[in-house]
Amino acid sequence: MDRIRYNFKHEQGAQDQQPEEQPPPPRETTKHTINTLTLLSDNPTDWCGRSNGEDVCGRRGEYTDRVDIRERTVRTEPSTQKIEEIVSEMAKMGHDASRGFNAFVRDKEQELGRRLDIAYLKVIPAEGVEGEGLWFARTIFVVLE
Repeated sequence: MDRIRYNFKHEQGAQDQQPEEQPPPPRETTKHTINTLTLLSDNPTDWCGRSNGEDVCGRRGEYTDRVDIRERTVRTEPSTQKIEEIVSEMAKMGHDASRGFNAFVRDKEQELGRRLDIAYLKVIPAEGVEGEGLWFARTIFVVLE
């Protein structure tokens, strides 16, 4: 989004002065969608996180919950896109969700060597059939900028 600046100085006085420095253009944003967490049921105590392929809660493959097609989205205002605030939002979903997400993002930041801003989180249904011991009941995808 372009910012429009208006010079409030009177036109006569403004002609004698140097032009005002323009702010730098907004940084180009690249978005990546990254698979971060698995929600095993609608019960937040069953939700586990994965970081670098490791189970945060350590209970893999013992669930047969049906896939729920509803979607949840956690959004933050652009001015407050901080990992800590999103983790705080996710804590409302359950301890494992916020802990797994935090570990994943910290690992990703270390790998990339820079801080990441969170655009949004979206929970989507995963593919699978009810009763087949489905591990990926629903997955949170996070868009990192």
